[in-house]
Amino acid sequence: MAFAKAILTYLETNYCVDTSRIFATGFSYGGTMSGLLGCKAPELFRALGIQAGSIFAPFSSCTVHPIAAWMTHGTVDGTVPFTSGEALRDQFIKDNGCSTTNTQTVVVTQGTTSSTCTIYNDCTAGNYPVVWCPVVGEDHAMPSFASAEITKFFLQF
Repeated sequence: MAFAKAILTYLETNYCVDTSRIFATGFSYGGTMSGLLGCKAPELFRALGIQAGSIFAPFSSCTVHPIAAWMTHGTVDGTVPFTSGEALRDQFIKDNGCSTTNTQTVVVTQGTTSSTCTIYNDCTAGNYPVVWCPVVGEDHAMPSFASAEITKFFLQF
């Protein structure tokens, strides 16, 4: 965490950075790192793009601050358990005050990979949606649609 914060401080000090549009994204351990950044330093980031990630820190030590998150996970992931991704999703839904009943769905497809994504955007925190795109039958992999969908998600902020 100290290293990530030091990188941000360096970039903000030495370059013209729009501090309201800082994002974190990653796959596997990179997704876990992004989840950890969203847990421990959500005030520094506007949104996350997490692919097959989890969080190793206990949620009770997370900073409660809203952060938008786009997430995907294979349902048969043998490396990072699917239930761990669901737990991280649920934490962001809780922290953002999102309704779990008033949601929207959208199907995303690229090539032979598709997902029915659930969009939790009725959130008391404001414009901090959580998008969950599980890929049925997929193991530990980056879905082909993820890069384009994360980019679209980030561009709304």
